[in-house]
Amino acid sequence: MCGKTNIEDLAGILLKSKVAVGADTGSMHLSSILQTPSIFIFGASDIKETSPYIGRFSLFVNEKNRDRINDIKSENVFAELQKWIK
Repeated sequence: MCGKTNIEDLAGILLKSKVAVGADTGSMHLSSILQTPSIFIFGASDIKETSPYIGRFSLFVNEKNRDRINDIKSENVFAELQKWIK
C-alpha cells in the first residue's frame, strides 16, 4: 500500500486493522492516535523523543546497539503480534 494511499485512506485502513506493525514513522504514530494496537520497531531514533505518548502499543528496540535494528528478532515481534491478536 506504500505510496498508494492518502492520509484519509490510511486512517481508514488503520481503523479497521487488528494490529499495525512498523518502524518509527508517521503511519505508526497515526495508528497510535487512532487507538489501533501497534508494534513499533525502533532503530537509532531517540525513544524518549519520538515514541508514542498515547495508544495501545509495544516497543522493540535493540538496546545494545540502536543502529542495528536488524538484530531485533522477528520471532519476538511475531510473538508480540500473536498476543495482540488474541
